[in-house]
Order: sequence, then C-alpha cells, then structure tokens
Amino acid sequence: MPGNCRSAQRVAVVLPYREAQAQLRVVLHNLLTVLHAQMLDFTVFVIEQERPSQYNRALLFNVGFLEASVLRDYDCFLFHDLDLVMVDDRVTLTCGTGPRHLTLEPGLRPGYGPENANMFAGVALFTRDQYIRINGASNLFFGIDGGEDDLWRRVHHSNMMMSRVAGSVVAYSQVRHSEQLEEDKDKVARKLRKELLRRSAERIPEDGLTSLTYSKLSHAYTQLAIWIKVAVDQNLIQQVRGVSSVP
Repeated sequence: MPGNCRSAQRVAVVLPYREAQAQLRVVLHNLLTVLHAQMLDFTVFVIEQERPSQYNRALLFNVGFLEASVLRDYDCFLFHDLDLVMVDDRVTLTCGTGPRHLTLEPGLRPGYGPENANMFAGVALFTRDQYIRINGASNLFFGIDGGEDDLWRRVHHSNMMMSRVAGSVVAYSQVRHSEQLEEDKDKVARKLRKELLRRSAERIPEDGLTSLTYSKLSHAYTQLAIWIKVAVDQNLIQQVRGVSSVP
C-alpha cells in the first residue's frame, strides 16, 4: 500500500488449507493482486490442518480468527476457499454493516448460485463483532459439507442482515481443487449433516469460538502469508458435543 494512503479497514484473510499447493498458489496470486490494487491493509493467514483428522474447513475459520486476533486488532475477516478466484475486482474485499457473501458464478457449484439465499459458501466477510456475535462457525463438520449452511443459519438466527453483491456482478469463478471434503454420499453422513443443521441455532452458545480446541504445531512467516499448522482431536471434539464420526 502506498505510504501516503491509509486503509479504512485492517483485513485478515483466512485461507483454510490441506494438501492443495497448486490451488493455493493460484488463489494467493489472484488475491494479492486484488488486495494490493484495492490498497487494503491486510495480512494473509494460511491455516493448515494436519492429518489424520478429517478435514474441517469451518473449524479452520475459527482457528484463523483467533490466531489473527492475537497478532493484531483486525477490523475485518475475509474467509476464503481455495477453489475460487476473483473474476471481477469491482467487488471490494472489505466488511459492511452486516456479514457479506461474495457471489459465485451460477452452475459452478450445484446449489450455490447467487439465487440461493440460504448458503454462505466460498467467500464471506465478517467484522470482529459480527463473527463473535454468532460464536464463529461450527466445529463439528468433519469430513462432510454443510459448515457454510450452518454459518448462514447462525447469521439468520442472530438477526443480522447479510448482503451479497449485485446479481449482475459475478465476483468469483471456481478452479479445480485436489483436496475436497470427503463426499457425504452414504446414509450416515447425510443423516449427521441433516441433524447438525437442524440444531444449528441451539448449538450457537456451545459450539464455535468458545468451545474450540486445537494444538498449534508451527507458526511461520513467509513472504506472502503467515502459515499456521494445527492438529485437532476430532474424537474429543465430537464426543464432547455428543456427535458421531463419519466413517
């Protein structure tokens, strides 16, 4: 950012990650280009989840929020998937009066087009207070999709107004991702996902930032990002909340 400019917001960019180096390089290059062009005061945090626990993207959002908050008083938190690149930089990467969801090109993810008002998939922006108000994201979606659906339900239950970019503007397009969530094709996974989403609102006080447990394995400063590797005890987290694992 030019020395004579001052960004209105300090932005923490949180990228959940596991075994997707090619996608990370593409997304980082795209994001850094846009963030610099918009002259934002930002830091990128790559939050890597160690195996053997099943991948949990929403939990990594919470880790990124807490780790970033320790380092600096950020105004805005940008939670960004690794399979999306921005195709229209007219969309500013800053927070608003309510949580923001940046739209995805229709058809690239089934059910995730801008016409679907009940999902928070791909790229979301929250102020610190907004994210704390919903107790962050759920920590329980191991190996199954649905964390973004749960996030939307938390926002809705908290009576916050979510905003999206204008329907005529497509902010993002999808790229191939080698590290996908384990598919929830079997009955056990579908049943677990349905049950977790059914109880989204009542779980808010007990499932999220206030209940998050993890072990930080490393914390490295690279040229482009702060890289934090963590391990989570999936069995412990699920047992405490009385949730079964997906095989």
